[in-house]
Amino acid sequence: MTYKSLRPDSMRIQDFTDMKKFEQIMSNWAKATGLATVAVGADGEYISDCYNFTDFCIKLTRGSEEGCKSNLVNSQEVF
Repeated sequence: MTYKSLRPDSMRIQDFTDMKKFEQIMSNWAKATGLATVAVGADGEYISDCYNFTDFCIKLTRGSEEGCKSNLVNSQEVF
């Protein structure tokens, strides 16, 4: 492993995490809290399945171009 590969901007959780276990943690957390959750990489792409999202959220909000733009902006504001 080189120094460059340890820089935060080049690290990806998929490189050092068992993603099956990660998915189980995401699923368990969503069930325990009742909240919708999805993990998103630094590039904005989903790196996990979506858990606990309602049909409204999936079909009407995330399923439309305008809804996706709005959700992307809201998600980026968290970071």
